Amino acid sequence: MRLSLMLYVMTIATAAGCQPQPANHASAAAGATISGPVNASGSRDRPNCVIDGEVGDYGPSHGYAWAWLDTPTVITFAAPTTIDTVEILLQDSGRRAYSYRVSVSPDGDTWREVADTTATPVSGYQLHQFEPVEACALRLDFTDTTLPVRSYHLIEVAAYHLGERVEHGPLYRRWEREKRERAQAYVALLGVPEAQEALGRGLNIPDTPGAATTLVLSDGTRALVTIDAGHTVMYLDDDGDMSEDSPRPDTDNDCIAVDMDRDGVLDRTIDYDDLDGDGHADRMVQTYTGSHTWGRGPFMVLIRDFDHGPLSLWALHDYGYNQGVCQWHCDFGGDGYFVMFRHSRDEERWYGVFEAPFCFYDPDGDLLAEETVRLTTSDTTLRSARYGINADNDETEGQLYDYDLGITCLGRVEIPEDARATFTHRGGDEAGPFLAWEDAREAVRGADWERALMIWDENDHNTASRRAEQERWEGIINLPYRGFPQEGGPPTQQHNKRFELDADFSGRMQLYYWPADGRLHLLGAEEGSIEADWDYDGRVEMRVEYRDTDDDGRFDQRVLSWPDSQLPDWTLGGPDRYSEPIICDYAAVSRLWQPALRQWLEDSATLLEALDSAATALGIELSPGPMHFYHNATESDFPFIDRHRASDEARRWYQDLAIELAFAELLAATRDADGRRPQFEHLRWASRRWHAGNPAAAASTLDSARWR
Repeated sequence: MRLSLMLYVMTIATAAGCQPQPANHASAAAGATISGPVNASGSRDRPNCVIDGEVGDYGPSHGYAWAWLDTPTVITFAAPTTIDTVEILLQDSGRRAYSYRVSVSPDGDTWREVADTTATPVSGYQLHQFEPVEACALRLDFTDTTLPVRSYHLIEVAAYHLGERVEHGPLYRRWEREKRERAQAYVALLGVPEAQEALGRGLNIPDTPGAATTLVLSDGTRALVTIDAGHTVMYLDDDGDMSEDSPRPDTDNDCIAVDMDRDGVLDRTIDYDDLDGDGHADRMVQTYTGSHTWGRGPFMVLIRDFDHGPLSLWALHDYGYNQGVCQWHCDFGGDGYFVMFRHSRDEERWYGVFEAPFCFYDPDGDLLAEETVRLTTSDTTLRSARYGINADNDETEGQLYDYDLGITCLGRVEIPEDARATFTHRGGDEAGPFLAWEDAREAVRGADWERALMIWDENDHNTASRRAEQERWEGIINLPYRGFPQEGGPPTQQHNKRFELDADFSGRMQLYYWPADGRLHLLGAEEGSIEADWDYDGRVEMRVEYRDTDDDGRFDQRVLSWPDSQLPDWTLGGPDRYSEPIICDYAAVSRLWQPALRQWLEDSATLLEALDSAATALGIELSPGPMHFYHNATESDFPFIDRHRASDEARRWYQDLAIELAFAELLAATRDADGRRPQFEHLRWASRRWHAGNPAAAASTLDSARWR
């Protein structure tokens, strides 16, 4: 089988070399230019992917160009020419389809439609043929997509004058040829030559479900071979403990090799290693050569588990990782990490890419992660870092993750030489270098990033949407914020989160405690904000803007506003008292935050009671407000309200909101009322003490008042 495939590839290559190929007028090599789509993040430094001639190396974040649906793709030829064929290769990673129209123009001003797919959305490779036409440009107008994001994604576009009707054009033949050539060239990267040799000889395996056969490979390894879901699956017994009488894999020191399309060429391996000899695998290596979650072509994921927590390594679906199906069954907690690699065909090496590494840390030994550090990498250059901390070390019931603080940093940082690690694949190839797990936290804190964004999860509900059940395992993924782009996805919610932006990284990822609002803030942040939606109706009930008016790297002013009411805005200054800088580290943050949170909860609860008593004495009826929702909402109002009631952070959030609203309403009701000036001044004095960060003193001020 293997020999026949190689001969076929050689025949095609020889034929291609002997026959002149028609000119692709839409290629950069022929002088064409393009407007509209821009390259994906992983191809930023390349010529526009749509006309670069590359059809084999692409994936979810590289090898294609994209644009929003209302942005057309316009390719202008080097000179007017006759064409009758347009081939389009659409991004085919994942389930997606697009609707579009193809038009050509003789002058760049008038356009004639030559193809229309709007009736039936299409995906992957598409061929459009029409009567020969003189054209200087072609245009693609995308009208719809099955993706939730209203954008389209192009691998390549080609335009020819073929002079005949064909089933497949030159672009298709090159695309198929590259896929076959790469499959043959890449199979050695899997590190299972004996398994490939046996598969190439042909295996007599019945298609009956559950049927299997055993064989001994040329190196003496015993293998169990079966057909599963249309794949040929080989379980390689690397440690020799597979029983001859009852052969079965145990995945402690075994390797799964899979021929996904049963063409006689292995496409992927999943390799398990028990490094400490306790009978449980603590390393997993997924190696792909064909199509996979992250695109096409050689891709490797190294997963390392240093403990045995509630989950172990990664779950699989159809012999690979599928984010939607697998993520909540994978071990993204405790102590461990994973690193992703792509293979360079030119340099013949594996290099770190995308999330490389993504680290998890368990400082208190409870088998859950209190810290996470996610790095995005291109070889040895770090492009972003996300540092997450479970500041109060609580645990949401039924959840393995509960991050409160997330700082995302952007820039270009080289991995320090003394913090580099490598990994040797079972095939002998060295992968890396990448940032070592044990050095990642310190390296991120010490790096010279360009800017940073902090998000604090005020309502203790770090999910991808307000009705999503799962707390995110990745930390707190940021939304775009005032020029700072989204990094990763799906992002956390906009409401009930605190955003703080250090646009020049002057604070170097440090924090400080500001007694004024009893919160930890990002040192160096020039601005920040909160949008509160306490009843989850999608409307902002209160907004807070943070400002650093004297440019000393610390906030000194807050502006409170009430967009959904007639209450006046407040501008609050000071007090200018702050803690010393605190490093972004679980031990340092939790040591300050946990006792501060407990004390604030106690004092603010006392202040709430004092405000209620003051309102009763003054005969002023306060709005039901945040605490009414907190105590009385049902699951139909908010599905996870019981989680809020069990969370100290969520209770603190609701108490703070209720206090702000009560002061605002009481002051508004007494400010200009006849005979109430003394009460207004007393309330204002109490509110000043509250906004100075002393809820206990504010409560005492209210309790000492004579309201009548």
